[in-house]
Amino acid sequence: METFIVSIPYSHTEKSSRVNRLGVTDVIVKLTADNGLVGWGESCSGADVKSVEQAVLSAKPYVIGKDPWQLDAIYNDYMKKGLWDFRPMTAQFAFVGIDQALWDLCGKEAGQPVYKFFGGAMRVSVNYFYYLSHSSVEEMERQCRDGLDKGYSVFYLKTGIDRKTEDELLSVILGRDYAEISYVM
Repeated sequence: METFIVSIPYSHTEKSSRVNRLGVTDVIVKLTADNGLVGWGESCSGADVKSVEQAVLSAKPYVIGKDPWQLDAIYNDYMKKGLWDFRPMTAQFAFVGIDQALWDLCGKEAGQPVYKFFGGAMRVSVNYFYYLSHSSVEEMERQCRDGLDKGYSVFYLKTGIDRKTEDELLSVILGRDYAEISYVM
């Protein structure tokens, strides 16, 4: 098991009711099996990337030498024997990368893409989203035009900062009254 802390800058500030940042820093997890296959995963950083990296590394006794197909047993051992059930948020941030890497190993061993283990593909392609940074209505309209110019058809905005401005923005962009618009905060 190896970990790598990676920082990726954004093209513009991510601003929402929860964050205000210029990029993301996460932990990349690399698991190398005894048969030479390599599985990769990404653990989100939470409040402190170093603590998440240490939580990943603390999983070594529950992962190394174990059958990657026994994902639930590995997870349960990590949570209970590793006492992470007392710190579930950090544990979840850390284990998600381990889980992804284990699934990646299983897929490679089976010679199948992992999505087949979860019921198969639901679509041929997926539109990626253009992330809107919360700001004035005029600035968010500019961001939408930029996204459209770049070929995006899906836009993502984390709400919860200023409901009045968010309602106005949605009304302007969608060209209808807010009563017809629903979104989750």
